[in-house]
Amino acid sequence: DIKISVSRENKKYVTSVVKASEKDNPFFRLLPGDSVALSPIVYRSESVLIVGETGAQSAVEIDALSRKSLSNVLFERNMLSHVSSDFSQIYVLRKNKNGFLAYHLDITNPVRINLANDFEMRPDDIIFVAAQPLTTYNRALAHILGVVGITTTARDQIRSEIN
Repeated sequence: DIKISVSRENKKYVTSVVKASEKDNPFFRLLPGDSVALSPIVYRSESVLIVGETGAQSAVEIDALSRKSLSNVLFERNMLSHVSSDFSQIYVLRKNKNGFLAYHLDITNPVRINLANDFEMRPDDIIFVAAQPLTTYNRALAHILGVVGITTTARDQIRSEIN
């Protein structure tokens, strides 16, 4: 939407393109001598959150004029890791009056990336990128081996103190 300011006989009228397109709007007809100025409507800053296997959780600013798509948000900052991100498990969580609505996107097939180009982001959307199953397994194994390492170190320390 764009702000329209009409100056007529020392009076200033302000509306928007959406309002001006309504049939009963008084600004629909312009008169000789009217001065018209167009400017973007400034909204409060709004963002989309990107979480999951993205390297760094972050918020991406969006606005009504640029109308970023899901592919803009995902690919313009190299958010996806080729090693750990699961390209078949990308979700967009969008608030609605009943809670959240989840959209699932699998971009392992390049044809489906076109869907991401057409999916417009909205304020407060949450993009979740799942981890590859092998990445999840490696992390679980690292935690288990870390506990084993701590236990082994403690055991060796107790043995050395006893001897």
